Amino acid sequence: VPIRFEGLDSAHGYELYQLVNGQEQKLDQAVHGNDFWQTDYDAQSKTYKITYNLPLDGLAQSSWILKKAPLKMPVAEISPVPVAVPGAEPKPKQNTPAE
Repeated sequence: VPIRFEGLDSAHGYELYQLVNGQEQKLDQAVHGNDFWQTDYDAQSKTYKITYNLPLDGLAQSSWILKKAPLKMPVAEISPVPVAVPGAEPKPKQNTPAE
């Protein structure tokens, strides 16, 4: 069954949850990508619409919640890189006694 959410500020970054016995269950229909939803841009309102095809067979009633997905920040490991300065001599490593 198609259901559409309108007035969204972005075409992506949303997750749909079904409320089941007071618990939110994330809808995951991906088989080969975004197979069960579609996004459209509304030029007049400059907003987006997302339409999902929901699995409602056999349900007399259901509740759904659309949420902004949490931002996933990339994690990068940065190691210091020694830089050679012309004319400078490397400092010898000093060992400190263990306490």
